[in-house]
Amino acid sequence: MKFLYLAPAYLPDNQFRSLANIYGQVHVDHVTAIVETIKEALNLIRQSEAQIVIVDDSLPLSVLADLVRPSINPLPVITSVVRQVPTGEKVLNPYTGAEEPQYELRLNWDRIIEVRVVTTPFL
Repeated sequence: MKFLYLAPAYLPDNQFRSLANIYGQVHVDHVTAIVETIKEALNLIRQSEAQIVIVDDSLPLSVLADLVRPSINPLPVITSVVRQVPTGEKVLNPYTGAEEPQYELRLNWDRIIEVRVVTTPFL
């Protein structure tokens, strides 16, 4: 499976391993520049021949909103999400002395289907 990572950094190793666990053999093209327009994003997607696009929080909302529109980009757009999952165990909080639920962090992938921005006058 071929991915394009639209972020000004490299895909972290744990995220790469997660994709490999899900898809088997993966190839990730990295874009180490800041993408500022949908035109730039689409050109990079075409050049990479990716099957799935990975984004992070560095992509401008306007670009992301266009990127997830099927009429503009037919490819799935995904992002990594770390979730706290309860283990069922209790741990002692060293600062408060209270018992608290223990959590573990799990890396998941979410597909972005729609971006909707609602604004209201601020000033």
